Order: sequence, then C-alpha cells, then structure tokens
Amino acid sequence: MRTSLCNRRMYWPKFFLAIGFIGGLSLLSCDNHSFNGRKAMSQHTNTDVSREEGESVAARFWNGFDFEHVDLKNNEEEVTELIVDFIILLDDIPLEEVTPAIYGMLDQAKNNPLAFKFFVEKLYDRLYDPNSILRNDFYYSKVLNYLISSDKVDETDKVKYRTHLTLVRQNLPGAVANNFNFQQSTGEQGDLHNVKGAYKLVVFYDPSCNVCKAQMIDLKAIDNLVQRTKESKVTMLTVCAVGEKEDWLEYEAELPPDWINGYNSEEEIIRKGLYDLKAFPTFYLIGENNRVLLKDVNVERIVGYISSLT
Repeated sequence: MRTSLCNRRMYWPKFFLAIGFIGGLSLLSCDNHSFNGRKAMSQHTNTDVSREEGESVAARFWNGFDFEHVDLKNNEEEVTELIVDFIILLDDIPLEEVTPAIYGMLDQAKNNPLAFKFFVEKLYDRLYDPNSILRNDFYYSKVLNYLISSDKVDETDKVKYRTHLTLVRQNLPGAVANNFNFQQSTGEQGDLHNVKGAYKLVVFYDPSCNVCKAQMIDLKAIDNLVQRTKESKVTMLTVCAVGEKEDWLEYEAELPPDWINGYNSEEEIIRKGLYDLKAFPTFYLIGENNRVLLKDVNVERIVGYISSLT
C-alpha cells in the first residue's frame, strides 16, 4: 500500500518561483484538426465563454465526430486532446449541464466497443489519476454513474465501479469533511472537526515517502504564505495516514513547530475509506462548519485560494 500511494509527481519548485501566479488551464494549445468537435471548441479556447454559449458548445461538442469509424490507432493523440478540451469546457457550463454532457458523449461512444473502452480509459486518466492536473472527482463520479447504469458494462465490472464510486463520493467540495481522530506527539488526542481555525489546510502524508520528504521545502513555502494572511486564520494540519509511529515521531522534527502533526492510528482513514488517498502528499482545504472547499488539488489551487484570503 505504501509504495503504491507514494507516487504523485509534484512540480512545485517551478511554481514557487512565481508564487503569485496561478496557471490557467487555457495554456493548453489549440491546434487545428480535422475533427469537427475540435473545431467547435477552438473558437472558445482563448476567450471567455458565457454560460449560454458554454451550454450550446457542450451540447454539440461531439457532433460530427465519427465514433463508429474513428481510427484510434493513428489518431490517439488527437482524440485524447479532444477529450481534454471537453473536460476543460465542463468548467464553463452550469453544474446541471455536466451530467447530460458526459452521458451524451458516452452514449455516442458506446456502440463502438473500442471507442467506448478508449474514452472510459482516458476519462479515468484525466479525471482520476493522481498525476493529472485535470483530476476532478465530481466529474469522474458522473462517469462511474454512467458505467454502473450502462448495458455495455458487465456485472463484474459494475461491482468494481460501485465500490469505486463510494470512495470517490467521499468529501466532495461542499460536503462536511469526514471526521477522523489523530494523536499528537505530546500524547494529546484530537480530531479534525475540533481543530480550531476558520480554514484548515490538511496534508496527508507518509513519513517513509521519498516524494513527501523531497517536497518539504515547498510545504514550508506554503506555511510562509499562510503566515502572511491577516484574517484568514488558516491552521496547518499534517496527518500521517500510513506508516510506523516511530517514523512519524522522527519526521516531526522536519515540520514547523506551529503545525499540528497528527498520527492516524491503525491506518483508520484508509481502512475505513474515510478519504480517497490516491497518492501522497494529498491536500484538502476545509472551511467553516468543516465543509470541504478544495479536495485533492494541486498546490497552485491551494495557494491561489489562500492568497485570495489576504
């Protein structure tokens, strides 16, 4: 478990050279392709899209795309870029339009088994893989809902998708964060919901994870940003979710003394499926009434949000 979780690629040093800049997803290129869906998207890539326009573009995004005869072997990169554009477009439409847009795409793909498999795999890669900058559990939960209800998916796979969906649905933005207990090195016991602070930045980590250790300097850079906030009252809570207690105690010396560093006994968080920890480190920003503001996002999103509090 520990080896598989410690695999998140982080590119923080480059970001912290310009800590005030929050990179936009619109930096993705918009080359010309023969696919009509790509053409429909290109005119909006570098401009603001109103909700009305966003809805119409989402509804017709895949119009003209030949799901039945698409040559995925020779056009894998182009089709993947189309899927990326489609995911980006979802951010520009009302939430109630997201499900129909995703379902509509998969409905068109399902009659070609190869295309259906390709789209499902690429949606997993872009929306759920811990190394994807586009990962979004809300969007991916819609994909899983579709697969569970699809007549193109066998029952064995549906059982797997149902289990996965239960985990993905945990702690979505707007929901009350699942509470968990932790122990501090002083012996004091605590729990997430009773940690003081209008905002809580929760960092789940593994003390044996080399990636976590390598990024400790950048974690401290976040702390410097937090200290510059005036009324935000951000509390830093690091949680050892897996690993031996001895390693956790030794690791604490590397953390700023004003951080709360907790140990989750018996790996309760993972064992009970309280949080979907795909990789370490994993970040959550918790707000008032212990509601999730940001779930498993990259550092740019965290810093951007905290910067807006200053």
